[in-house]
This record gives sequence, C-alpha cells and structure tokens, in this order.
Amino acid sequence: MPKIKHVILSWARKTSNLSIEDAAHKLKLADSKDISAAEKLAAFENGTKEPSRSLLNRMSKLYHRPLLTFYLDKPPGIGDRGEDFRTLPEGFEGLENAYVDVLIRDIKARQNTIRETLIDERVWSGLLILFDKQLISTSKSIEINLAIKMRLSYCADK
Repeated sequence: MPKIKHVILSWARKTSNLSIEDAAHKLKLADSKDISAAEKLAAFENGTKEPSRSLLNRMSKLYHRPLLTFYLDKPPGIGDRGEDFRTLPEGFEGLENAYVDVLIRDIKARQNTIRETLIDERVWSGLLILFDKQLISTSKSIEINLAIKMRLSYCADK
C-alpha cells in the first residue's frame, strides 16, 4: 500500500492558510497528557507518525484537497488564476486567496468531467454550441445535457 508523503500534509495545511494550532483544533485532534494536539499534527507532518485513514479524510475536507493529493511525490504547482483586480484592505492575510484557489480547482475539475463525458458519449460530432473553444451543434444538445446530468448525477428536482 502506498505511503503518504508528509511534505504534502504540511503544504496542504499552509496553502489552506491555517496555522498548525487552528488545523489541529478543526481536525478535532485532542490534547493528551504527554503531547498537545498541535504537536500531534506536527508529528504527522514531519513523518514521525502515520495518520489514520479517517484523519486523512478529515484533512482532505478541511484543506479542500482530494485525498489522492497526499500520495503525490511533491506538492503540485500553483495554478495561474490570472491577474487579480481586487482592491484589498490593509492587513489582508490571504485567506480569500485560498478560497479562490479552491473554487478554481473545483471549476477545472468539473470542466474536465464534462469534457470527458462529451468524449465518452461521442457527442462531439456535428454540433453548434460554443463550448470550451469547441463548436457543438444544437441538434445533439439534449443528448449532451442528459449525458452531463448522468455523469454528474445531477437532478434538478433536488
């Protein structure tokens, strides 16, 4: 079974803009008589302890990272999010940048899912709707819509 890369644990926490104390608290790590919750998290991050699968799942949710990220050899590069035209107040700490990065990753993942659905369903041929720099025709738009809904398990009635 592959081992997690401990460098990734630290990187994921830092890119989520969480201190080690905040992350330990939000991960619901408890203090023991010998070691604090923050020290436990530090032990996971420096490789002296292995996190459980349930702790990895909680880290994945808290840090807004896929579980597989923790098995990468090195941290992924920072994506280009374009020029930022926001006017930020004094003392801005960058937490919003972490949220923007999460949203961009989510949007790109959804775009890839839709793109794969279109390729899997072989609906690229003969379409006329502009979609991701590809021309798609309206004659197959109902098929495309159904294929995307099935792939995403989307139901408008919910």
